[in-house]
Amino acid sequence: MKRFTVLMIVNLMLGIMLLSSCSVGMALSGKEEMNTSILYPGVPREAVISRIGEPESSDSDEEGNHIDTYTIVKGNEPSTTRAVVHGTLDVFTLGLWEIMGTPFEVIEGVKTNSQLVIYYDSEERIKEIQSSNPALLEEIEYEEVNENDVDNIFTQGGEYNEK
Repeated sequence: MKRFTVLMIVNLMLGIMLLSSCSVGMALSGKEEMNTSILYPGVPREAVISRIGEPESSDSDEEGNHIDTYTIVKGNEPSTTRAVVHGTLDVFTLGLWEIMGTPFEVIEGVKTNSQLVIYYDSEERIKEIQSSNPALLEEIEYEEVNENDVDNIFTQGGEYNEK
């Protein structure tokens, strides 16, 4: 009987240890948010594609100008710091933190998808930006870019250089 009790306690502790990594795993999973800070009227299409990636769809209007469509995902970015905090609290509370940590990560992981349509002019520079989410448009600083500023903006990341 004593051996059965010890075996049950060991199994219970093992189960708690295995279940205690849910919030840690959730904090580490996710997708990096797209950097929309480079979207300005006047920015070359090549620079947008090098920073954000290939568009989901690309069409042309009757004048031959490009129209690119992206789906922007916000709110599901992975965090090593949150994972370390969850893991530490799991250890100190013997897994009881998962009662609070997992629902927290479920709420934290709620993501919003927004459709972003970028219209380019005949020189393949951003002419207009439209979005299904007005908050995303407010986040994008909508100001005109000078011809001289284009190289300065996009050489920071080393991904685009018009020269």
